[in-house]
Amino acid sequence: MAGTVAATLLVVVAAYRFRSSRQDRSLPARAALPGNVNQQLSGYTFTRSEGGRRIFTVRAVRTVALKQGGTTELEDVVVDVFGREGDRHDVLRTGLAEYNPQSGNFSSRGSVEIELNADPPPGGSNGRQPAYLETSNVTFRQQGSLVVSDAPVRFRAGPVSGSALGMTYATKDGWVELEKDVRVELQPAAQNVTLAAHDPKSTIPFKATAGPGLEAGVVWLTAQRLRYDKDSREVALRGPVELTQGNRRIVAGRGTVFLDSRNRLTEMLLEDGVHGFETTDNSSMSSAERAALRASPSSEPALAHSTQSGPPAHGTESVPWLPGSEVQRERGPLPEALEASAQRARGIFDPASGQLRKLVAEGGFQADSRRGGGDRKQPSVSRLEAEQFEMTFEGVHSEPRSGVASGNVRLSVNSSATSVAPKAVRGGRPPEAKTARATVKVQPATQTETMTAAEMTFDFRAVGRSLKRAQTVGAGKL
Repeated sequence: MAGTVAATLLVVVAAYRFRSSRQDRSLPARAALPGNVNQQLSGYTFTRSEGGRRIFTVRAVRTVALKQGGTTELEDVVVDVFGREGDRHDVLRTGLAEYNPQSGNFSSRGSVEIELNADPPPGGSNGRQPAYLETSNVTFRQQGSLVVSDAPVRFRAGPVSGSALGMTYATKDGWVELEKDVRVELQPAAQNVTLAAHDPKSTIPFKATAGPGLEAGVVWLTAQRLRYDKDSREVALRGPVELTQGNRRIVAGRGTVFLDSRNRLTEMLLEDGVHGFETTDNSSMSSAERAALRASPSSEPALAHSTQSGPPAHGTESVPWLPGSEVQRERGPLPEALEASAQRARGIFDPASGQLRKLVAEGGFQADSRRGGGDRKQPSVSRLEAEQFEMTFEGVHSEPRSGVASGNVRLSVNSSATSVAPKAVRGGRPPEAKTARATVKVQPATQTETMTAAEMTFDFRAVGRSLKRAQTVGAGKL
């Protein structure tokens, strides 16, 4: 019996050893990990919550844990941000990031795409217009929940696209700040221009196809810094702030843009000294001069009455460049020019079209309008002064319709009246004898008429944007 048991045990042990030796020969040797790699895994998900609400979730297709420094490389990373209250959905995407589990920080040196107001999964809609940003060299700081980059940034939201240098994105509080050199391009309403095919998530500025009058409707904005707060739907602009549309130009110390629930423009407030300039007619100018008037905002101007023959250095604030005196002597009437200033100005916009519908200027409002001139003739200059001025606009290109000036209104008009003087006659004959044949025009005399009132209204012609009628409300003094 004992011999039988012993024989059975020997058979079992022999069979086990034979089986193990076959398995050892059939399994390939595991590939050795790189020297600095501690662990490699497929798939990674991490969610941070506060008070039972998700703040953000980090997902990666693959992770590589590194021994040195204890960092982890994340590949094909998607970060869903839900905000402090869990009622937002922003998405950050990057190909490769490094995560430090000790500090909670991660960084990415490559391209990073950020989508604000993304539709919540699975494919729902939050009603807000999404915004897309693209940058690189991004660092996420756990303290303060800030995404920071010092690299160039491109962005787009609906008809708005632009660029800046440097960015800070507060994932918990929901604000984005573009650090400096902000440049924005606002395309007119879709029905007024034709845009080339465009990826809805691309941050590349729109490329407009050929079409008459396209550039006239584009609004260009520059600012030193921009901050967008998602909760208040406000965009703060730090100056100098400059807006240009065709021959119109506005500069201010700072500004605030107000958006509706769908992130559409409804109102803009400009403060700390607002100056507006416009030229309305350059038909008598050469093609080179018209090109100068259409130059970028950085092409700085000279005053309307200046004898300067070209644009002065960058940094001055005046009306768009007008031809110098030598051009005035050679050509016909100069372009009409308008220069206005106030301490602050507020614009009301149609959210659907983005067109300006009302403008309110307050605090020492003053407007100077220059018409005619050239060919050695003095221009006709009008000046309006008031404590407040309101103007309404209509049409696709926001043409002025009517206006109201109130508070110590003063309207002055300087016009040229050509006088006739007799010509001296030789031979001692009195000049009266040949007055009819020997008269010459002398330098026009300037006449000034001034009207004051508590309130004054204005109506403008539909064509040409010229003043049709001005009248006082109540008593006026001439």
